[in-house]
Amino acid sequence: MPLATWLTWGLVASVATGIGLLLGSRMRLRRVPTLLLALLVAAASAASLVILKITYRGTPVSVTIDAPGANSHIDGCRVKLRGRVSPGDTRLALAVRSERDDGWWIQPYVVADSGNWMVEALLGTDTEGIDQNFIIVALASADPLIIDVLTGRHVWPRRDASNAQVLGCPPNYGSKVSALPPVAKSRPTAVRRVRR
Repeated sequence: MPLATWLTWGLVASVATGIGLLLGSRMRLRRVPTLLLALLVAAASAASLVILKITYRGTPVSVTIDAPGANSHIDGCRVKLRGRVSPGDTRLALAVRSERDDGWWIQPYVVADSGNWMVEALLGTDTEGIDQNFIIVALASADPLIIDVLTGRHVWPRRDASNAQVLGCPPNYGSKVSALPPVAKSRPTAVRRVRR
């Protein structure tokens, strides 16, 4: 699970423990029953979060990558992708993986405009990724960010791509994950980065 989920769950359990302690003192319980009540409330909140994570399916989303086409040759480390998503104001990020990488790079997100989106993806660095194939998948969630965090589906990097001005081909661009999160996904698009 993402670190943000663990931190949020810890905060929820701490607040629940505090509420249990407050209830115990308001009910004028002795120390041991008050601590037991606090632990019971904390355990109930943790169980509720686990149940939410297991059962929540998410808002249905449809997302596609329309350009570039499959097996396109990309000159340099940057490629502009565009596509469609429904609902139209969905949060969307690109997951990029080279043929030699062991994980996915989740790049900064954008919020679609009336169902259309366009974002620039980075394929490797100035020295890495040249003459390699890359797989790109669009990830989308129409749920509020707090729901993505509470359910462990939060992989969105901190910066919004529409505000990010990145020059060159920086290393470690985005967040690296070993598996794609359980959000809506486009069909994978394969492109080849060629030497510039």
